[in-house]
Amino acid sequence: MINVHEGVIGWHTYLTKAKSDVDIEYGYTELAKTVMGFTGLTIFGYSVSAIAGCDVLVKLKLGVRKNDLRIAAIALETGAIVVIRNLRNFRRVPGLTCEDWSV
Repeated sequence: MINVHEGVIGWHTYLTKAKSDVDIEYGYTELAKTVMGFTGLTIFGYSVSAIAGCDVLVKLKLGVRKNDLRIAAIALETGAIVVIRNLRNFRRVPGLTCEDWSV
């Protein structure tokens, strides 16, 4: 468990200090590799193009939190479906497919 914690904290620290979109993409890529290495889950990265997509969504002033817009931008870029209970906010994002599997 300690190694999981250290890996996640290390990349979190890197991301809080990242200055460029390329650095942000790198940090999220390495964080995803770390988590996938411990869980076997597939995790989509936060690429430079997804960052740009998020910036576009922010400018639309959808009333959705920034981290939720980041998730939406990744899903839009990859064609993924966002599975979330909070459909109210995610349905505000144009073109996004989202589902609530909790019901």
